[in-house]
Amino acid sequence: MIQKPKGMRDFLPEDVVKIRELEQRFIRLSEQYGFREIRYPMFEKTELFERGVGETTDIVTKEMFRVISAANLEKYKTGDYDLKKEGLTLRPEGTASVMRSFIENKLYAQAMPMKLSYLGSNFRNERPQAGRFREFTQFGVETLGSDDAFCDAEVIDLAATMIRQSGVPSIDTLINSVGCPVCHPVFHEALRDLLSDKLERLCGDCQSRFDKNPLRIIDCKVPADQALIQGHPVMLDYLCKDCRDHFDQLQHYLDALGVDFEIDPNIVRGLDYYVKTAFEIKHDGLGAQSSICGGGRYDGLVENLGGPDIPGVGFGMGMDRLLMAADLYREEADRPERQGSFLIGFGPQAKLELVELLAELRERGLIAELEVNDRSMKAAMKQADRMNARYAIIVGEDELAQGKIAVRDLERSEQQLMTAEEFLRRVEE
Repeated sequence: MIQKPKGMRDFLPEDVVKIRELEQRFIRLSEQYGFREIRYPMFEKTELFERGVGETTDIVTKEMFRVISAANLEKYKTGDYDLKKEGLTLRPEGTASVMRSFIENKLYAQAMPMKLSYLGSNFRNERPQAGRFREFTQFGVETLGSDDAFCDAEVIDLAATMIRQSGVPSIDTLINSVGCPVCHPVFHEALRDLLSDKLERLCGDCQSRFDKNPLRIIDCKVPADQALIQGHPVMLDYLCKDCRDHFDQLQHYLDALGVDFEIDPNIVRGLDYYVKTAFEIKHDGLGAQSSICGGGRYDGLVENLGGPDIPGVGFGMGMDRLLMAADLYREEADRPERQGSFLIGFGPQAKLELVELLAELRERGLIAELEVNDRSMKAAMKQADRMNARYAIIVGEDELAQGKIAVRDLERSEQQLMTAEEFLRRVEE
């Protein structure tokens, strides 16, 4: 038997009901906050993520799934295909693709700020564990064209509201400022001074980050490295005036919006493009993988990808983590309200009569299904109950002779004889 690849999942009908509920909530809330949905390809040129996510990130160096056709693979083997220049990659996150689309379609020529939302699958070759899969669904928003700290506060407020409305009662909203190119050099030098005599004891990843982006060493998950960097300088002590003012304004706006938050100087995020605001929203009930949402400001990203100098801020939210957190508080649901009709005909003529009624019900936008396995009356009624149908419509020889149908109301445990027209009027009331 062929099985699904490691780290991938099937979503069964009962799972899809909960997923669709989250998706619809996100679409409704993002529209309420003024965001419009955008969609983009499942794979992009590899260069987009190398430049947009950061060449030093784990995502680019370890986790991306490269895509190559069979024909191009043969060309690559003979040296006729430049993987660096022409290579394709399944998207590992959403922001870089949104920025590419924003630039390519010249959306920057429209009125700013532009507020875009998205949802869809992303792919990373991570070690599968609870709440972490190699294909995962991400909700996200991006506000482009304003450096006002209110925009940062607004996306944080939207993320926190989405999580709360999904049934997660307690969350930790952690914020930080990771500075900007003006204040980075002094901080980086202070961090390097602390770590220079410990460099050989750091993991390989952190050794490579030492020169390229030492700030990301703070985000290292290796316990031995965390012990070595304990007591490290924090970016908040090195902020330039512009970054300090922006961070102060962010806190004022969050207070005004009623968002509870904590300042955590260790929030630096795992992507190279962040400046100024960085944030995460966590729920302790998820254990080690407690982060549900993360984001921040990326004022240089559009320009870095070949567009104009346009600021931006946004977040990415993991649907799987949100679903896990919501399930912790989901009470055993009462049986949902019965709806629709299950049509049971005994004999070819009865079945044909019911097909006409089936078509009429569906034409009116009502749920209707036909018994097609020639079950006994008892088995057919069990199937109607499994489907949670409101009505079982039964036609046998007696009903055919009278020109009527037997309508069993499964909610009220009542049964009546009536014409098909009378039943149609009843279900439309």
